[in-house]
Amino acid sequence: MNPTARAWVELVRGPAALTVPGDLLAGAAAAGGATVRHTGPVIGASLCLYWAGMALNDWADRDIDAAERPGRPIPSGRVRPGAALAAATALTGAGLGLAAATGSRRTLSTAAALTAAVWGYDLWLKNTPAGPAAMASARGLNLLLGAAATGRPMGPAARPAALLAAHTLALTSISRHEVHGGPRTTPATALLTTAAIAGTTARPRRTGSPWPGRVATLAAAGAARPTAGWRARAAALATVAAARAADHAAEDVPPTRPAAAATGHGAAPGRRRWGSAFAALTAARAVAGARAPVGGRPGAGPSGVRSPQAGPRGRLAALGLVTAARATGLSRPDGSAPGSSAGTSSGTGAADSSGAGSGASAASAAAEAALAAGAGWVAVREAARQRPAEPVAPATRAALAASVGVYLATVVPPLVRAVREPTGARMRAGVVGGLQGLLPLQATLAARAGAPRLAPPALLLALVAARRLSRKVTPT
Repeated sequence: MNPTARAWVELVRGPAALTVPGDLLAGAAAAGGATVRHTGPVIGASLCLYWAGMALNDWADRDIDAAERPGRPIPSGRVRPGAALAAATALTGAGLGLAAATGSRRTLSTAAALTAAVWGYDLWLKNTPAGPAAMASARGLNLLLGAAATGRPMGPAARPAALLAAHTLALTSISRHEVHGGPRTTPATALLTTAAIAGTTARPRRTGSPWPGRVATLAAAGAARPTAGWRARAAALATVAAARAADHAAEDVPPTRPAAAATGHGAAPGRRRWGSAFAALTAARAVAGARAPVGGRPGAGPSGVRSPQAGPRGRLAALGLVTAARATGLSRPDGSAPGSSAGTSSGTGAADSSGAGSGASAASAAAEAALAAGAGWVAVREAARQRPAEPVAPATRAALAASVGVYLATVVPPLVRAVREPTGARMRAGVVGGLQGLLPLQATLAARAGAPRLAPPALLLALVAARRLSRKVTPT
């Protein structure tokens, strides 16, 4: 490698760039996967923004590096400061251009947020208490950029992004002491963070019917009861639609027509999920405001609460619906109490204004019968959706075990040495180990998201390449 090329590779931290694509692969896997056509441009955009951040970092620290690291490309005169700043600006423009080329507004906005985090860290926040958090947010946004490229809801990628950000936060805190050394508490905290991340990611993510499906089943079963009033049926069906929309958002598939009707046809995926929660709350309040026929049991029964398959959140949701349904007898449209003779309710849930009529009209009866039939049909469909948690595939377990093991073996030993001897050299070794540990962590996140075949082996091979390159060019 000629001296000029080597100087630029050192400026942009060439070996560390191998940790960038794994962020996007893990984010895409968490959001449901994407093709090379979707992830290719954003990987290019992310690499450009990463290299821009490295060049901008050295430009901003040129005076500090002149005293502490005179061998860096800018203080040593191998790269001119103006050239480094121009390269950072050009690479930033290229990264944003590649993100815009995807045609996705969400991808471009995520890339813009990542750009703001990178430039904000390098120019203003690096030497402030907010510096580690700013760098951690940049890594988390990089993972979310991969999720944005899939076109699916980004909610499932939030937890992997938080784990990656936590690792980066601990790593950046150590990097502040890689010149003069620092307190033992810094690498010790990083050790605890590493153990917590490993413990969290080592557990496979089990798939099965999530809690919104249980809420939908309970509400639909209650609506199908012959003693339920028409308003209780309508409210329960609205709850079914809202819960199904939340269920679809959790499983990363587009909502069906009934769910879209409950939350708004034109809502964006993220807004649709929050709209589903609001619709469910509104439906629960509607159930509480509906009155039941005299002698009948309103709302949904408590069978979902007693179900041994129901999880804590499913039981809590079921208890909420049962409480709301039982509350239907506490108020009536005419303001009378349930035990009073005034305003005796009919099967249609509408009292005759003169008090003489006790039956529903033929039209109301037909409408209620149709609604009951629809509720029963939805109840059958929702019951069919209830399935036990699927067993974790052996390939996923093997990929998780291997990735977590490599992650711990890469990150823990240099941190332990830094705790014992917190010198600048030990801290720098801990930073290098943390940077290399990003690759097995990304492999773990990808395997946990259900992509154990391709991404983890590729990322672990990248770790081997990064270690070899680190012997020639420092990644810090």
